[in-house]
Amino acid sequence: MDPPVDRAWVNGRVFTGLGFAEGFLVEGGEVRAVGPDDVVRRAKGTGTELVDLRGRLVLPGLIDLHIHLTDTILDRVGVDLHGARSREELVERLRARLTPGSSTPLVGVGWDSARWTESRDPTRDDLDRISTEQPLIVHQVSTHAAVLNSLALLEFGIDENVADPPGGRFGRDPAGRLNGLLFDSALSRLGFSTGRPGQARPSLPDYRRLLEEAAALGLTTVCPVSASPEEIEAVATLATEPLPVRVRFYLDLRRLDRYRSLPTPRPDAGWRIAGTKAITDGAFGTRTAWLSSPYADVPETSGYPIWVDEELEQALRDSEVEGLPPALHAIGDRALERVLALLARVGAAGTPRIEHASLTPPALWPALEKGRPNLVVQPHFVETDRWAVERLGPERARWTYAFRTLTDHGFPLGGSSDSPVEPLDPWTGLRAAVFRAPRTEFGRFTASERLAPIEAFQMYTCHAGPILGEPGLGCLAVGGPADFVVTSTPSFDAALAAERPPVAETWVGGRRRFPTQAA
Repeated sequence: MDPPVDRAWVNGRVFTGLGFAEGFLVEGGEVRAVGPDDVVRRAKGTGTELVDLRGRLVLPGLIDLHIHLTDTILDRVGVDLHGARSREELVERLRARLTPGSSTPLVGVGWDSARWTESRDPTRDDLDRISTEQPLIVHQVSTHAAVLNSLALLEFGIDENVADPPGGRFGRDPAGRLNGLLFDSALSRLGFSTGRPGQARPSLPDYRRLLEEAAALGLTTVCPVSASPEEIEAVATLATEPLPVRVRFYLDLRRLDRYRSLPTPRPDAGWRIAGTKAITDGAFGTRTAWLSSPYADVPETSGYPIWVDEELEQALRDSEVEGLPPALHAIGDRALERVLALLARVGAAGTPRIEHASLTPPALWPALEKGRPNLVVQPHFVETDRWAVERLGPERARWTYAFRTLTDHGFPLGGSSDSPVEPLDPWTGLRAAVFRAPRTEFGRFTASERLAPIEAFQMYTCHAGPILGEPGLGCLAVGGPADFVVTSTPSFDAALAAERPPVAETWVGGRRRFPTQAA
């Protein structure tokens, strides 16, 4: 096991999470001094190495509060449909990856019909044009929907007599015939607990490579949500050696019984169970996020809740018994209203998290301010949800991803990617929070919700640690862990303007995790 490195870092622009200093001292994996250079020099031991930062910006280690670990790995294995501009392009990308004679499902990931000129979702008929001999399963970018060809429907036992489950539905054409689309809880018919049908479960090296990639991006802590027992066991196995980044898991609240045999982490293992996670509604992209009034472009639907109240209330009580704070996905305003009411009635262990909190109109502010949940947002949604004004209407779109308003109301927002829905790269989220997607109508429309650079960086640093119940994470303070990023730039503005992630070095607990060669 590589020991932490003792060093005094001086002559820099060191963002502590709250303000700036010139330098800091690391000893035994912890921060021992922060402040002016002369203070740091006096505090260091005789043999401690002195490092001249040459004016570079240093940040507390960045924290991604919401990722999907296994799905991020598997997205790189499936047929990449991100950026496909039409159904025809989707068809061609999938057709190019067919395996003649194979009965193994071909899995595609990342289609988004809202980006197409003809914004009609793909159907089984589109996929049957590709193949009637190999099962095809194609996941929508939000992961709240998938489309199957006729053979895949048959193999998963989904026929015309199937009934819509609570919190989901099977798509049908105007004649009532199944069109191959599955939404939200209907996806459980595919029968997978981790990963996706037709894709091999990731290997231990796959998990390590992804965690190393996170470190190369300046991340020092990641939080897999709805984590499966298999991925927790994989990370626990890797943790016999120091992990590339810290890992904080949130268990699937719907199935807590699956986790009874999990290993118990050592105090210094680098991973732990931080809470539970439940999805309470769908997504804007699939028009399944639960709204208080119908969608502007498809007024036949307002979305729907995933859980019935009684089931969710009991699950929240189970989470409290386990001593685990819940993280509750609520994208639509009706879903958020319901979650806030449930939390007021049931309570929670610690401070609950609301994941996304995407639509926060003024009518919800009193309940938000009374409950004061932690709000974990995904700034890059502003870049990808460019259709929000058309889909939600101008009045609702104005209060979508309202980071400035929420900050002004005293909510310390936490930042995340929701990878693989959005890029794991935190710098894309930081830029989206600051610049508010000026290239899109939605971004221009809601430009008043931009954050100042310091506020954006705080989402991924000093706000994130307390949300995890670990106030030492995300800041550079005496006695805290030496998790930090040395950038190649002198300022926030320069870091945000860089074409690539401006990460020169990433350190976790006083150990260099990027670059990976010995320090």
